[in-house]
Amino acid sequence: MFEINPFVLQVIISNVPSVLTSGFIPILGSSFGASIVNLGLFFFLMRLGNVIGSVVSPAIHNKYEPHKIGIISELLFFVTSSLILFSVVTKNIEIFILCAFLKGIIGGTISILRFTWLKQLPDYQKSSRLNLLANVLIQGSYCLVGLFLLFSHTLQTAIIVLTVDAFGSIFGAFIFWKMKKFSIKPTKILDNKYKNVFTSLVSTPA
Repeated sequence: MFEINPFVLQVIISNVPSVLTSGFIPILGSSFGASIVNLGLFFFLMRLGNVIGSVVSPAIHNKYEPHKIGIISELLFFVTSSLILFSVVTKNIEIFILCAFLKGIIGGTISILRFTWLKQLPDYQKSSRLNLLANVLIQGSYCLVGLFLLFSHTLQTAIIVLTVDAFGSIFGAFIFWKMKKFSIKPTKILDNKYKNVFTSLVSTPA
């Protein structure tokens, strides 16, 4: 049964538009002459940032409550999406590529945050279902990427998607703030770098 709760809502409002933005990166980049090498570097840095974010996130989670990490991550997502839009308007390839790395780090942090936070909730069976549902929604959003690119692969659509992504992060921050009643600062999260790298590599970037 499909269940709408704060975790699922955050994925729909914030993470799904983020995946859509990733699908439109070639269109955004080509609008100001980004080469295939530039686009390849963008996706490489985004994935590299995702792995780095997953590796360093346990140290962050050991110090701060989950909802605070989520709020800051979403606000940084908003800034990053805004900078991507700024780089397209100003035709600045350096900012465009830098944003890929930042987007990856933040996405990796949120992925591990969601996984760790759900594991801490009392009802483990329900938490497992929510975690699975969140991952299915993110994976399924690639179907939306395909549909958008099939029927509306224009720069105007790409900018609309990017704008929705930016403001979706604002709503995502608000959802994390509302989730503070579920927020429990862990006594200690096991910092297993290799497990985090594996988790990041097999998960979908947020």
